[in-house]
Amino acid sequence: MVELQHGWKERLSLMQNNFELIEPLLALGGVLLKILERTDYLPDQLRTFATLARKAGCFQIASNALYQVITQITF
Repeated sequence: MVELQHGWKERLSLMQNNFELIEPLLALGGVLLKILERTDYLPDQLRTFATLARKAGCFQIASNALYQVITQITF
């Protein structure tokens, strides 16, 4: 799982300037982590999603990702 996460972050760093391209991939990553029940990696994925969304000016998407982080931690 660590190798997969490292490869995922490496690919995202190559596409950081284009949020419209990254957004579906980040959403897919979150869904896959939920399906695989790897909730230990999910908060980091969502924080990355929120950071990139905020930098792209997509504040509603960033807010939703942070809300998911908060609900993951508290429940």
